[in-house]
Amino acid sequence: MTSPTISLAAFFPRLPPRLPAAWAAALEPCRRRAEAFRCDAMAVLELPLGGATAAFDFSVRLEEAEQCLEPAALPAAAAGVFAARRAGELPRAWLPAIWLEYDLRQDPGRPPITCFRLGAEAPIEWIGGDLLPRLGFGLPPAALAAAAAALARLPTSARPLYLFDLGARGRPALRCELAAEPESLAGWLVEIGATEQAASLERLAALWRAGDQPSADQHRGDRPHVSLNFDGAWLPRIGLENSFRGQPPGEERWRRQLDFLAEQGLALPAETGWLLAWPGVETPGQPGWPADAAGRPLPGWLVACLSHLKLARAPGAGIEAKAYLLFQYLAREVRTWPSR
Repeated sequence: MTSPTISLAAFFPRLPPRLPAAWAAALEPCRRRAEAFRCDAMAVLELPLGGATAAFDFSVRLEEAEQCLEPAALPAAAAGVFAARRAGELPRAWLPAIWLEYDLRQDPGRPPITCFRLGAEAPIEWIGGDLLPRLGFGLPPAALAAAAAALARLPTSARPLYLFDLGARGRPALRCELAAEPESLAGWLVEIGATEQAASLERLAALWRAGDQPSADQHRGDRPHVSLNFDGAWLPRIGLENSFRGQPPGEERWRRQLDFLAEQGLALPAETGWLLAWPGVETPGQPGWPADAAGRPLPGWLVACLSHLKLARAPGAGIEAKAYLLFQYLAREVRTWPSR
């Protein structure tokens, strides 16, 4: 049983040496954000590649409201979803978790972006007809109906995986992240009027495939996701992220992909080398390992792994690349690498 008094910050992992300077400034605000959450919450740190410094995001996954140690840190929409789940009004399997995403370079008082993780069993009719109106996203009913109609026309091979409330950025909008092979969405994007986004996605998909060679039978990542933003119309920017189920050094595709991004000028060699050194497992006995109220080392494991890589593009703009690091304390034995 995890002690509710121990925060995620207590397990903030010791980082590999020679951290690229552009990333170092994000670590202290990341640790401070982690203090608001129980140590068994999953955390992901977003790092821009290629020497960029525009955005550093720290996200925490909550499967229950009690994982938030500071009630004021839980946005009203998230609290409402957890309350509806407890009352039996919202099936847990349809909405198993909520992510809170903090922009570490913005005003510390700015509320986080709230992201709703959808379960594989969540019916598309429920997402469009119940969940979108329930959450609202600050959008008028007509806009929500248009978003629901677009999701209802998704190909059967694709499904909504995350809904982000982007209102914390200053204007009402939602982001829909889809679990889908990018090629399967080309016709759908044109059908919903996102023709420019379809062309951008084709370019991102080609870039990903080019980096994951020469293994022709493994030319795709294992978990492709496509993200689009909507504020009443589909906004120009589109993102493609992907990952591999294994971790370095055993999973060589991470290195191939990162080396290719460096060759394309989208990442720096110092960044890719540090990322490949990230994965690992910490256990009791390591310096700074937290103890329970009786002074005994808390049993369990702290797992650090690469979560995913993301490419993003808007028509007429360049391509951005980002890497995402995951870490999580697990009371049980680590048998497989966790994923978000």
